[in-house]
Amino acid sequence: MRKVKLTDGQEIEIRPITRGQIRKLADQGVTAAGIVSEITPENYDSVLDAVLSTQVAIERVEELPLPDCRELFNAIVAETWGSKEEEKNSSTPGPTAQAGSN
Repeated sequence: MRKVKLTDGQEIEIRPITRGQIRKLADQGVTAAGIVSEITPENYDSVLDAVLSTQVAIERVEELPLPDCRELFNAIVAETWGSKEEEKNSSTPGPTAQAGSN
């Protein structure tokens, strides 16, 4: 698990998104393989809110500064699917290798 320190000094512990949560996020383009839909200016807010709401009450998300939201979003993605840096240092293939890439 990861901890993200917010600009107000509070720390939030991040855990991976569960399989059940991923099923609920399917309409946002979030799958077990990752975020497969292209994030565009039109859907950015809805994808951001959907992913953040797996960890933080949406009412709280509304109050957070955007840099905190982005930091939380990146931590959730890294905790769930691994970061590119973690994949590079891992001895086992990451999610992209398992998804059938050549």
